[in-house]
Amino acid sequence: MKGAGVKVDGVYDGLAFIAEEIQFTNNPSDPPTFAIDGIASNVQPASVVVDGKTIALTPATVYKKKNDAAAKFEDLKNGAKVEIEAVKVNGQLFANTVTIKEPASGSASVRGIVSERANDTVMEFLVGSQRVSVGSSPQIIPANKTLADIKNGIDLEVEGTISGGLLTATNVKFR
Repeated sequence: MKGAGVKVDGVYDGLAFIAEEIQFTNNPSDPPTFAIDGIASNVQPASVVVDGKTIALTPATVYKKKNDAAAKFEDLKNGAKVEIEAVKVNGQLFANTVTIKEPASGSASVRGIVSERANDTVMEFLVGSQRVSVGSSPQIIPANKTLADIKNGIDLEVEGTISGGLLTATNVKFR
């Protein structure tokens, strides 16, 4: 935006300034607007974490793909590269627009409540809104727990690799 006011927070690494947060300051009565780029994690119906920041998702949040094609919440997956335009109100970030730049792939993590696990032999289930597989014998923390202890309603943190929307667990931590 030519002529727009901007506030940039970041760090200087000795060679260049690395922006961590960009705030546009066009109208003093508008809430501050931020542009946040990064990898989506802990995607939940009401929030997403990007670059360590929790951003609220609301019914007014607009989802789109990098070519400005329409998208929807269901397209937002852990591990996806995103750009979020958000406003800060009372110290909390609220997403106006979520642009999904690249689909999910690579390393990802999610924390949430287990659902859709019919019994303790089912190897795929949901953690929050993320489909998870524990079929590759992940490390379980604490060590006194087993895959059989994963039940609907349990709070888990799962780390692993994501491909095709499925998070294959390498670590499962009971919370």
